[in-house]
Amino acid sequence: MDGHLKIAEQSKYMLTKGLIDLMKSNKYADISVKDIANNAGLSRRTFYRIFKNKEAVLDSIGINLVLGYIQELRTFDDEQLTFSAVISIFFQYWWKHKATAQVLIGQDLFISVLLKATRDERSIKMYDLFKMPWHVDGSEDDIKYTMIFFTGGYWSVIDSWLAESHPMNPDKMSDTLALALKSLSKVTESLHKK
Repeated sequence: MDGHLKIAEQSKYMLTKGLIDLMKSNKYADISVKDIANNAGLSRRTFYRIFKNKEAVLDSIGINLVLGYIQELRTFDDEQLTFSAVISIFFQYWWKHKATAQVLIGQDLFISVLLKATRDERSIKMYDLFKMPWHVDGSEDDIKYTMIFFTGGYWSVIDSWLAESHPMNPDKMSDTLALALKSLSKVTESLHKK
């Protein structure tokens, strides 16, 4: 990585961390670009070289979380990515990132930020990276709406789970969701038989 790119990536990280830190004690709506830059120890000029506005920083946080999850999945072989394993990996990932998730949840931004990140073309490409039993073969619209359906549910579960003062452990959450989805699968099978 060349020096300028490395500095830009470091500045981007500092700005996203700066916004997260500010949101721990301030309302997102009350935080300015100047506040974010100052908290990161950078100038407003540097901020605007990297981000268009503070919403772009928030978008960056969301896409980094989603892409981080994709990277986590990529550390496993396709054979290891069973239905139960994917659910477990999902909850373990969010448990590791619960501090950031809880800041977004506390600002009532988690679901909107993650849904927007899910619609990002880099996230949509992940659909084809992993062949899962619940994936559909179809048009771009079929895939898009299937992905939105599943991820919207997942984001809502994470939002509710990590909003609790003492969230249940990720293994228990994995078991609970796996059981619910297996029950849903039985309902779906019975609908197809009619």
